[in-house]
Amino acid sequence: LYKLRYGFPLTLLTALKSGFNKRSIRYCLNTISGYLKAKKEKTEPFVSLSEGQFIRQLRWRGVRKSLGL
Repeated sequence: LYKLRYGFPLTLLTALKSGFNKRSIRYCLNTISGYLKAKKEKTEPFVSLSEGQFIRQLRWRGVRKSLGL
């Protein structure tokens, strides 16, 4: 998720949802720790800054739609 430039809030929401769907708190924690590790090591992202901004906007739009906002 770091390589897709999700940002921490979206990564947290995605990890919580995936962990809930898989019924695995370990999966959730591994996802979050993987994001933090990649950020600490300054891993090179797959997408450009503008692509990352587009991805975040798209994902947040989906979150708001799911919540009915």
